[in-house]
Amino acid sequence: EDGAPASGSFTIDPDSGRILRTEFVLASRRIIARFTVEYAEQPALKLWLPASMVESYRFPSGASSMDGQATDSNFRMFRVETSTSIGK
Repeated sequence: EDGAPASGSFTIDPDSGRILRTEFVLASRRIIARFTVEYAEQPALKLWLPASMVESYRFPSGASSMDGQATDSNFRMFRVETSTSIGK
């Protein structure tokens, strides 16, 4: 909205190259927002997926702040199959 700068970072496992953590920060004149996501292996799917996210909002005026946390679990894989038949 106001051309605010954004920054971010990745924490990467040097042996496997897997992303373990990401962080995104947006700092404007009116708000500072931070989002941090932690990743974990989901053995049933054999994938590394987001396991939790923490978000925080700070208002430079000092008036208030807001925090939230989400935890992901019970991942499932869905499959979709399609076919196309084009007539002559």
